[in-house]
Amino acid sequence: MGGIYFIIVLLIFLEDTESHRTKTKKKNMQIFEITANRILSYFIGPLITIIGFVGISFYATHDFSSLSDSFFGILFSILFLFQILPIVILLINHYYYFKGTTFEYDFVQEEFSFSKNNDFFKFKKSEITNLVQYDAGGYRIPWSGIYLWEITVKEETIKLTSIIISEKDIDKIFGKNQIERTFKFFVLV
Repeated sequence: MGGIYFIIVLLIFLEDTESHRTKTKKKNMQIFEITANRILSYFIGPLITIIGFVGISFYATHDFSSLSDSFFGILFSILFLFQILPIVILLINHYYYFKGTTFEYDFVQEEFSFSKNNDFFKFKKSEITNLVQYDAGGYRIPWSGIYLWEITVKEETIKLTSIIISEKDIDKIFGKNQIERTFKFFVLV
């Protein structure tokens, strides 16, 4: 029972709310950057899977006596290889590429500011010529929630990732109809 409370508290803590995902400089400005909550939220699925397997095993035997160590070794190896390892690889790739990146949106003037390390680029929403979202498609792939967006403005292309800004925020800012969705099995930068 304690595991269920732990999961509920963890989900509430990692919930993608206004206070977790943005900082506000002005009342009409949203600032998006990499946060630990966003990164940790990708591990909720594997954590629930592990707790579920352990819970079912304990429910079946009450003391794990009939389950061998090799069963748990195989179970965690499969879980690690197919769920956790791809997510870790993608998050490390995105983290190192987008480290120091800030994306700001002034929703009154419909103006964006993008800064990465020492580079700074400012543009208006009307100047965007193309917006492409790369994702793994479907929800059956464990890393399908990791997205990459390419925003083309005049001759410049800006890349954003879901550890900076959520899909919900992108859809709210640009509208679902404006985004060209493209399948990419493993969304490396």
